[in-house]
Amino acid sequence: MNVPAKIKFYINSILLTVSMMIVMSGCQSRYNRMRIVNYKIPDNPETIIQDFKEAYFYQGLRDNYYIVLKNTEPMTRENKRILKQILYARILWKPIPGRTYAESSQINARVEYLITVVDSTDKPVVKQGSYLTLRYVGTGFICFSLNRKGDVMTGTMEQVLLQPTEQSDKYPLGRFILSGKFRAIKNPCAIAECKMILRAYNKQ
Repeated sequence: MNVPAKIKFYINSILLTVSMMIVMSGCQSRYNRMRIVNYKIPDNPETIIQDFKEAYFYQGLRDNYYIVLKNTEPMTRENKRILKQILYARILWKPIPGRTYAESSQINARVEYLITVVDSTDKPVVKQGSYLTLRYVGTGFICFSLNRKGDVMTGTMEQVLLQPTEQSDKYPLGRFILSGKFRAIKNPCAIAECKMILRAYNKQ
């Protein structure tokens, strides 16, 4: 797939530049703000920050937990294209303090990161298109706790290793490590919707 130069420019400007805030020592921690260390150039890793405006979770069968972090933002006013990001995690087992040995080098979650560039929804349906799809998959360690009502999850993605699903110059991120704190609200409908979106892209 050939990626237009303008789209490459905007992807890099939105996802991989200083406007996304290079992490500095002593920065105040913030929920749903992920730290990404990009190893596309192994000898010169780049550290960037990505904020997610929406965060949801749901407890499924066999005590599996599902977490989704989402972010949607316009790329330009001229072409009305939208940059969408979905960070999806399935937690296979929950660390229990005092009962479960847990540390960040372990793996308890499967993670997928989807980045797409699409037309704005206010554009006529027959003219809407998808211009770029980037998928990253991997595993990591996620610890969390629930409030008393069980409708708010607070946790940390300790060490999530992700890599592109294909080797291509269109991927602005190579192999990278993601980490950060999150706070999500219980929303099974949002989780189901994201599963459908990911399933559709996985079939492409």
